[in-house]
Amino acid sequence: MTAQLLGRRLAGEEGRLTSSATIASAATEGTDRLTTFISFESHRRLLRDEATEYQESRFSVVHKRATIASYLFPELYPSHVDDEAMRTPGSVAGDYVGYRPARTRVAPLPVPYDACSDDPLLAPLEAAATTGKAGRLLAQFGLYAKRHRPIHALSTGEARKLMIIDYLLSRSRLLVLDEAFDGLDEPSRRELDHAVRAALLGAEGKACEVDSEVEAAAVLIAHIPEELVPQPTHALLLGQGADGSEWSAGEWQTMAPAVERYFASQIAEQWVPPAGSAPRAAVPKAAGEPLVEFRGVSIRYPPDVSVLDGLEWTVRAGEKWAVRGGNGAGKSTIVDLIMGDNLQGYRQPVWLFGRKKGSGESIWDIKSRLGVLSTKSHMEYVDYADPSVRGAGMSRSSALSTWEVVCSGFYDSVGLYHSVSPVQEAVAMEWVQRLGLG
Repeated sequence: MTAQLLGRRLAGEEGRLTSSATIASAATEGTDRLTTFISFESHRRLLRDEATEYQESRFSVVHKRATIASYLFPELYPSHVDDEAMRTPGSVAGDYVGYRPARTRVAPLPVPYDACSDDPLLAPLEAAATTGKAGRLLAQFGLYAKRHRPIHALSTGEARKLMIIDYLLSRSRLLVLDEAFDGLDEPSRRELDHAVRAALLGAEGKACEVDSEVEAAAVLIAHIPEELVPQPTHALLLGQGADGSEWSAGEWQTMAPAVERYFASQIAEQWVPPAGSAPRAAVPKAAGEPLVEFRGVSIRYPPDVSVLDGLEWTVRAGEKWAVRGGNGAGKSTIVDLIMGDNLQGYRQPVWLFGRKKGSGESIWDIKSRLGVLSTKSHMEYVDYADPSVRGAGMSRSSALSTWEVVCSGFYDSVGLYHSVSPVQEAVAMEWVQRLGLG
């Protein structure tokens, strides 16, 4: 059993998330939520549930998708306009309005897609998100100005912050943090550190407020020692023994030396890739030849969100760039512009491999020259591999195996659709074993 699987079982989320409708009902009725689970998996399912709700919504695509405020306060959803939004011209109150799916906390809102804080229908949400504890938490985590931004438009770090704020506003008795610091910028990591310490220790004067009447417990799953905050009282160490099935548990003072040895053992050693796994030879590029050029790129979203403003940037052959910036600064947007996943890129001055984007090139030709590993690509692959995911052409009758994922790298595909040779099979199996995925 992996640490992640243990965390999901503790949170009651093995194979499924608590339905959004259940959570919305609990928020409306003031019911305690027993467990909050913050992880890559809960983030992925949040985005997947939101996208499904939008696709199946009874509202037009011009309506606003679920936002930070509507997610935190589902009981303030502007439901009094439901009937009016559904009526056809000439109909009156009481007429049949057709199929109406159950409303959840990630359902789209019956307001224009560019509605913001001054929209009368959003007044209750605006009041809740700008006052009291919610307003202070949103400000502390840098989401106050984005309280009416759709969830699907949040960066990885911003979505993680939203889940953390949701926990701090709830009355959860158990907090499961599975690599919760991933994707957070340095200020947000400090805020999370302070928030978790305050929530679990009841310390006063910390950065984030919590409900002092609720005694909370936490399960911290991490691969970096610095993310074990506050210092644990107990430790459970898995994956021991020759076959990795043994475990040990006890108080922190007793377990600390073993935990430290475990972290030290995770430091990667230099090793040579399996024979036959070298990447295909790339087309030779002259030193200094431009590969990616942004010639004054500006990306904006309605109503007045500016992500990039006149970005001038060139990546040349042989260079290795580090792109840094806070959550929401536009790092993922840059990747999407290069990959062709942001439609605004086709009307922006972007050049890839010496050719202007949108001048007739195939998106597959571009992607065949790129290697990308990101949170988004990870989520999309997991969605494809999950047989419970339906729609968007991703339905599968069975789960995708680790071996199939590795073998698909021979063909630049998501999923394996070709027979592999004995040599390829041997190479793939060696990769699986070396990475501990077998």
